[in-house]
Amino acid sequence: MTPNKFRVIGLTGTIASGKSTVSRYLRDHYHAMHIDADLVARRVVEESAQLLAWHFGQEILKDGTVDRKALGSIVFSDEQKLKLLNSLVHPETCRRIGEMIEDCRHEASEPLTLVVVEAIELVTTPLKDMVDTIWVVYADPEIRISRMMKERSLSREEAESRISSQWDDETYLSFAHQVIRSGRGSLEELYRQVDLAVENLQ
Repeated sequence: MTPNKFRVIGLTGTIASGKSTVSRYLRDHYHAMHIDADLVARRVVEESAQLLAWHFGQEILKDGTVDRKALGSIVFSDEQKLKLLNSLVHPETCRRIGEMIEDCRHEASEPLTLVVVEAIELVTTPLKDMVDTIWVVYADPEIRISRMMKERSLSREEAESRISSQWDDETYLSFAHQVIRSGRGSLEELYRQVDLAVENLQ
């Protein structure tokens, strides 16, 4: 193996497709460094609370902080408002993630160092140009709806609204260098797919 290989994996896919399960396996089994774009975006949102309230109304605030469920109910039912939110949050989120990738590069010491950028909006933002390969995690829509209802306490209507607010599966898959299929087989089968994808990186 060539010493000090550094690979940045862009891990994406629609909501509740199984991205977190894949990224957790990469962290635990391959010691991958993990950057969760959603967590970075949350920090940006919190720091922009007053700006967002000016655009979306004071009702999105609770005790001075952004109520994500209230904000989500507004933007996921209105395409233009979702675009506005993204235009306010994405540039700073991407800038911070770019800095985090460079920090990881300086810390790299393993023969193969993996950095996983987990981002649902990866292919619609400059993040796609910051990664070496794009992995799309795919699960059937009914599986994703079931997961959101169970794990996020959303109604079926809310879950379907969130899915419809995103790109369709075919568009996501068109960007994929690697497709990881989630939800039908066992976890072991999912992990085998990830192992093969890592082998391909080497």
